[in-house]
Amino acid sequence: MKMKSIIVLLSVFFSFSVVSISFAGDVRGKIVRIKGAHDFYVKDNSGKEVYCQEVLGPDMKVGDMVTVKGGEVTKDAVQDTAPTIPSKKRNSKGK
Repeated sequence: MKMKSIIVLLSVFFSFSVVSISFAGDVRGKIVRIKGAHDFYVKDNSGKEVYCQEVLGPDMKVGDMVTVKGGEVTKDAVQDTAPTIPSKKRNSKGK
């Protein structure tokens, strides 16, 4: 009985480790640190820093938005995220 439970526990652990590795490959965010041609950190939208070991392009630098998917690093188009300032509305009395 103990041997069966150990085998079941090990098989469940192995299954979860394989699934977590398959989900860990896709990351989208900003490059926060570069440690060489193949080592860099990406900060995703949730604020978590993810270590990546893929080849960066020559035009990629800290602050660029990138997507790491399937071992390839692609640079995303940067959208203007600055908040717009609403203009002041005048009331009908001209003040």
